[in-house]
Amino acid sequence: MSENQWSDLLAKVDKQISVGRGETTGVVVAVSEQGIVGASVGDSAAWLIGKDGFDNLTAAQLHKPLIGSGRAKPVSFERNALGEQVLLLGSDGLVKYAPPERICGIARLPSGDVFGS
Repeated sequence: MSENQWSDLLAKVDKQISVGRGETTGVVVAVSEQGIVGASVGDSAAWLIGKDGFDNLTAAQLHKPLIGSGRAKPVSFERNALGEQVLLLGSDGLVKYAPPERICGIARLPSGDVFGS
């Protein structure tokens, strides 16, 4: 799917659940050999974490209105292939309350080291 198709999908979901079923943030991402495409609404996050920092794919997203409001405005993003970077999808609770340096440090660990195995 193209980045605009992901935005359209989130907008469609917003309209379908906008009858008093609650509201939520949302991030969708597709990764392929050609690159990364996606869209988001709210304050959840998608980051590409490299050895020297991170790229917040969702930096331009609109925090309100949320999915379920019937008025959400999803924002698309696109990047080149993942390469040696780590893709992190996180809730607003993670990215609001944990320091980015700590999140990136943990994401850079070999997968077995994250859980102490």
